[in-house]
Amino acid sequence: MIGENPDQLWTKCDACQQILYRREVERNLMVCPKCHYHLRISAVDRLNLIIDEGSFLEFDGDLEPLDPLNFKDRMKYPERVKESQKSTRRKEAMIGGKGTIQGYPSLLGIMDFQFMGGSMGSVVG
Repeated sequence: MIGENPDQLWTKCDACQQILYRREVERNLMVCPKCHYHLRISAVDRLNLIIDEGSFLEFDGDLEPLDPLNFKDRMKYPERVKESQKSTRRKEAMIGGKGTIQGYPSLLGIMDFQFMGGSMGSVVG
């Protein structure tokens, strides 16, 4: 634990408000050991829990959303996309590809809620 940031050693359950040792929660697959609440997990972390290590091949990871409707909200759509891309380090809300799950060939599509609430843009759609 030497060199670890103390703020990252602990997490708080959104349901029961208990302060929890982060590694214990991670060993429990992001489920609170006190109340069994399922804590939020990123799309990449979920993918890593499901797919056999080293077997995943992402499809179309270079595609980026377009704005053919010139959608406007309180923020212009291209600005909102850039903000989500920066915060998630992903180009779109979905990770799709193939790999194996316990040795079985599988296709996966995992939505990342942190990317604009998992919005269905031009790429996901």
